[in-house]
Amino acid sequence: MLGLPLVLYAAVLFLVPLAIVIRASLSDPNVFGISGLTWVNYSNFLTHAYYWQVLLRTLLIAVVSVAATALLAVPYAYGLARRPALRQLQLLALFAPLLVNQVVRIFGLQILINSVNRGLGGLGLPKLPLTYNIAAVVLGELIFLFPYMAVSVFASLSRLDVTVEEAAATLGAPRRAIVWHVILPACRPGIAAGSVLTFASASGAYLVPQMMGGGKVTTVPVLIYNDVTQGGTFGSGAAAAVILMLVVIPAMLYSSTRAAR
Repeated sequence: MLGLPLVLYAAVLFLVPLAIVIRASLSDPNVFGISGLTWVNYSNFLTHAYYWQVLLRTLLIAVVSVAATALLAVPYAYGLARRPALRQLQLLALFAPLLVNQVVRIFGLQILINSVNRGLGGLGLPKLPLTYNIAAVVLGELIFLFPYMAVSVFASLSRLDVTVEEAAATLGAPRRAIVWHVILPACRPGIAAGSVLTFASASGAYLVPQMMGGGKVTTVPVLIYNDVTQGGTFGSGAAAAVILMLVVIPAMLYSSTRAAR
């Protein structure tokens, strides 16, 4: 009974819209609204190389974003766990950007990149390749998703007793061995949990690819938006959404089981 409100909430705001999207994905793309059952939307997606390229590009951006956030979050989270004097300042730096609107943050990032490139151009140096390409999209995802990965890793590292590291050092273990055999194993549950959040968010993001990609980097969410708003093919966009969900959910479940160990 205590869980019934949550079940009803999930059913109304998630399961019902999901059922509508699945039903729409089985509709005739040439008919406005929901029509008879057909697999033509899935057939069009799976038999055209363009759609496969968009799907693989989406997954590539998500995987690289997860790897980049994990690589940067581990040392940051370690500093949070081991330097209490700086913890409040680090947490402020971590969460303060979340108070700013996403569009404003992306515009600010674009202005910063353009300013740096103008400075590099004035010095005769090559510009940063971070304008309207996949690298720019990954950078945007990294900035947006870093707090979630850092907090997840910090939650795992905070349970690691500092005396374990001290014991390893006392027994003669070099610093790299302590990192590899003591710190990183303690980070794995947090990295797995953070990967679930970052991978799902990166693969389903629309705003970052659209703005940082400048219309030149098409991902599945961008494709869905274009199909629905510009092409008027709601069934095609719904099929793309269902296929993306079927690809992302197994990866999320695998990471969730790893995080629970």
